[in-house]
Amino acid sequence: MLDALRHNFNLQLFAEGDPGDQPSGSEEKQEAADGKEQAGLDPEALRKELEAVRKEAAKYRTERKALAEEIEALKKNLGKALGFEDDKGKADVNAALEKIQQLQNEIQTERLQNIFNKAAISVGADIELTWAFLKGTGKLVPGMTQKEVEEVLKETLEAYPKLKAEETPKKSGGAFTQPKDKGGKVDMNVAIRKMARR
Repeated sequence: MLDALRHNFNLQLFAEGDPGDQPSGSEEKQEAADGKEQAGLDPEALRKELEAVRKEAAKYRTERKALAEEIEALKKNLGKALGFEDDKGKADVNAALEKIQQLQNEIQTERLQNIFNKAAISVGADIELTWAFLKGTGKLVPGMTQKEVEEVLKETLEAYPKLKAEETPKKSGGAFTQPKDKGGKVDMNVAIRKMARR
């Protein structure tokens, strides 16, 4: 219904009598002064102002272009340094993702090996043999805790006792001591040592 009223009546006719919509005397004077200033403008001054504005805009465009080129050069150099771009400037995203995945796998394997070494020492397993055996069987999975690795090691050592660490051989035989000088007899070893000290 409001649309029908707007179509049939010009609502501006009713707004003319509203005192709030009429400009005040000072506003009329300001508009008149602006009109006089626009009429008295010198075309030569306008051209000079326009040229100055154009030069300033050109300066900013060239600065922006130079900065954009520097940013692109930095991106290329960074991409080359990290191995994500080749010499032609083409970024190989798949190669970068594969490299990241490879590095993550290496980190997880190193963490697992560190945990395995600690667990193997505590259980008494031969570190190198057991690592190779368990890696081949697939029982070691990245993300395992030390307790889980110890349990796998205990089960493996029960099934394969040859994977236990070899014990260091114990000393056999008696201790070597130097004979003491008895009854004025001189031992040949003692005599040589005394001569060597001089």
